[in-house]
Amino acid sequence: MNNMKISGGLKKNKAVVVVVEDEPSLLMAIDFKLKKIGYEVFTATTGEKGLDLIKEKKPCLIWADLLLPGMNGIELLRKIKKEPGMDKVPFVIVSVSAGREKIKEAFSLGAADYIVKSDYHIDAIIERVIKLINPKV
Repeated sequence: MNNMKISGGLKKNKAVVVVVEDEPSLLMAIDFKLKKIGYEVFTATTGEKGLDLIKEKKPCLIWADLLLPGMNGIELLRKIKKEPGMDKVPFVIVSVSAGREKIKEAFSLGAADYIVKSDYHIDAIIERVIKLINPKV
């Protein structure tokens, strides 16, 4: 998996993923699991820091919590999709909230997926993310 050819996200033959999550234990678990399978992972705990990191690292996938301190996941999605070359990067919102309006808004702004944390085990969420990066996996 380390030699995947994914546009906009290869650094040192590794696909780059940016994770923006403010829950420390979940952030550590996501970081560990993605690194274990070969991804280069960069993390942030606020939307503002995530925005800076995404602009710098140009990831092949962005994972963001909906409810973040400061700029929330929807606002981050809105800003990222306006960045040159970032409109095709899969953006996944992972949240405890399953509000129909938020889900509809996320998809209308270009989210690739909206995952309700309580509906899935972390390994299932990771599998969904991997399929967005490389659909042939």
